[in-house]
Amino acid sequence: MEQLADPFSRSVLILLRQPGLRLGECFDLELDGVVAFGRTGCWLRVPFGTLGTERLVSLDSPTVAVLDTWAHDRGPQRPQPHPKTAVLADVLVSERGRRLGAWLLRSGLRTVTRAAGLTGTGVPGCG
Repeated sequence: MEQLADPFSRSVLILLRQPGLRLGECFDLELDGVVAFGRTGCWLRVPFGTLGTERLVSLDSPTVAVLDTWAHDRGPQRPQPHPKTAVLADVLVSERGRRLGAWLLRSGLRTVTRAAGLTGTGVPGCG
């Protein structure tokens, strides 16, 4: 994934992979969703999903570093209405005051799959 020039795609693909997030969950994350619990490490608060429940997933150190870098590089953002609650929130997946969409991530995924030689595998969206 290092070959991705787009820091957003690189960060989100790592975030999807390590804790096993769904795409929609990733786009609903808030900046304050990373929680440090002392010796138990860092956890990610994943907002209400299909089952209507919130969950915590453990994060490894490289993923925390990616999140820290993304949050630092994107800088302060204006709060935006959360897609499910409409409450103003500092949405993690935003840049220059706007939410980023899945189209950018899909483009990054195509770049990664091509670089790995996984084109033509019959996997939807990976060709």
